[in-house]
Amino acid sequence: RSVWGKGIGTSVMQAMIAEARRLQWKQVILHVNPKNERAVKLYSKLGFQSVGMVPYAGAADQLKMRYDLSH
Repeated sequence: RSVWGKGIGTSVMQAMIAEARRLQWKQVILHVNPKNERAVKLYSKLGFQSVGMVPYAGAADQLKMRYDLSH
């Protein structure tokens, strides 16, 4: 928690999106526990859109989020 709010997660995700763009991916998909509000907020801030829930055996259902790289 000592590194929360320092922009590290944002920087890592921006680098990953840039690499996906460089590789000419059309989209990035991720799954996140919807109770992880900090992560959901970060991904939404970066432009990820919620596209549904994914059931996980033995764990909480996960929120599926998508980042469109096609434009």
